[in-house]
Amino acid sequence: EKALLMENRYFRDGVERYKNNTVTYIQKFGNDYMRSNWNALDIYTPHENYGVITNDTDYHPAFTLKTWVDVIVEFVCKMEPKPSILIFNAGLWSNNDLVNMTLQGEIVEALKKCDILSMYKTTTKLKLEGRDRKMKEYEEQLCNQTDYCLDLTWTGIVPEDMHSDQHHFIPPVYSYMNLQLLSILSSTENE
Repeated sequence: EKALLMENRYFRDGVERYKNNTVTYIQKFGNDYMRSNWNALDIYTPHENYGVITNDTDYHPAFTLKTWVDVIVEFVCKMEPKPSILIFNAGLWSNNDLVNMTLQGEIVEALKKCDILSMYKTTTKLKLEGRDRKMKEYEEQLCNQTDYCLDLTWTGIVPEDMHSDQHHFIPPVYSYMNLQLLSILSSTENE
């Protein structure tokens, strides 16, 4: 097992009839394990804050799942409330398993079986990077298979002064990404 890498966030604005918005961010680093402190059924119940855990020996996750399909079937589909859409991306990890076409289809099928819409988010482009052909191919495949595609290939032409480092942008660029995402999400309500 690899070093401790986990970043999950859960937000719920209330349980009233018209204020039942939830946002869940689950990080899966390439083909490494997805881990969660909480079970899928009680994510949105109050929990004690344990602070930041900085070493593996202090961390005992409630869930440790290896494959994308396991994460979907054993965790995401069992969440209460269940997500209406799953947005996924493998990022710039060298151990990216989304290049596997069989896996791509299995992910989309698992989401359909759970009645969850799928959206693939293309990977933001590195500063001064050309389009990697392998990445371009698998990202196009995923965008063609999923219900929606958040295509961020335009980040490849963002000027250098809009980068905070080689991998990240300054806030205005993220605002444009958020507007693009919100535009897609608002269109799903009309379907």
